[in-house]
Amino acid sequence: MIKVSDLRRIKKLCFDKIAQASSARKDLSVRFSPIGAEMYECVMCNGEDFARIVADTTTLTALPEIQISWHDFQRVCDLFSDIVDLTVKDSTILFKEGKTKFKCATFRSDINKMVNFKFDFDNAIKINMRDNLVILSDLGNFNKFCLSGQYLMSSDSNIAIINILNESLGNEDYVFTNVFPQGAWYFNPNYRIIVSEDKRLATTIKRAVSGYPTQALLNLSKQALSNWFEVDVKEFLQCLEKCAKIDDKVILRFEPKGYLTIKAENKEFADFATCIECEVDHDSHKQEIRFMQRYITEFCRCEHNGRVRILFDDDPAEYKLRAEKDNLVIYAMGLRLPSEMR
Repeated sequence: MIKVSDLRRIKKLCFDKIAQASSARKDLSVRFSPIGAEMYECVMCNGEDFARIVADTTTLTALPEIQISWHDFQRVCDLFSDIVDLTVKDSTILFKEGKTKFKCATFRSDINKMVNFKFDFDNAIKINMRDNLVILSDLGNFNKFCLSGQYLMSSDSNIAIINILNESLGNEDYVFTNVFPQGAWYFNPNYRIIVSEDKRLATTIKRAVSGYPTQALLNLSKQALSNWFEVDVKEFLQCLEKCAKIDDKVILRFEPKGYLTIKAENKEFADFATCIECEVDHDSHKQEIRFMQRYITEFCRCEHNGRVRILFDDDPAEYKLRAEKDNLVIYAMGLRLPSEMR
């Protein structure tokens, strides 16, 4: 009756984040409601943020309105793989796919009744972020991001991720604490809700209460850098992953004849170093570049045909690095050398 892929989509994009933001709540639940005989909606709310997906049923039979706990919803997504049939008897719900069955009780909670979906599509702005959205990686932890003009950006003061959008939102800054999911979305500045391109997925975004250093980030990201090096992305990432097992700082050192040494040091544990081929714009007198591993990994998102080019400055006193790709700019600061910190 329902496709598990629809449930996993809303879980991954929205429900997981709502649950993480309210882990202490015991009344988190997911509500299934019929929309005629061909569609249903699936809603989750934590009292402040909510998300909703509208999906097709696989048979022309109205889905009964049910509500299950968030934990049981997670189990349904994990236990089944394709299409699930469900039946309701008294206060028990039976999910079934072939010989696989899962039985759970209906869950009582009024929290999902607070969901109020309003959106002005006529005045909405479409933002396409399929190719250029990079705001938050598995390693990063940005507290807020900003929509301003033609830019979508975020920074933790050490690294800035700047996306150049297809169209401008005007001169006003819109600062949020939730990240737009990838894909194409409709955004209306007067609402906290964003809606997917197919208009089937809607989720709220939480407004930030303070401003954002928009112009400062844009100015820093455009500063001229005098040199660059280019490496194979796959090979580079493999070396960075190995370095991460030693230390969270990575040392990049340029070697003669077009090679780059990638090194991690830990006085209490061990040292690791490896060498890969590297193209440099011109020979640099810079002794080395030190960087946080989780930040330099972000630069690899700017790969072109399997290679990434990272810009830097030959001036030993400069620690700026930048990578660019189409509508994306990643800018960050490197680490000072130990000799300069004494």
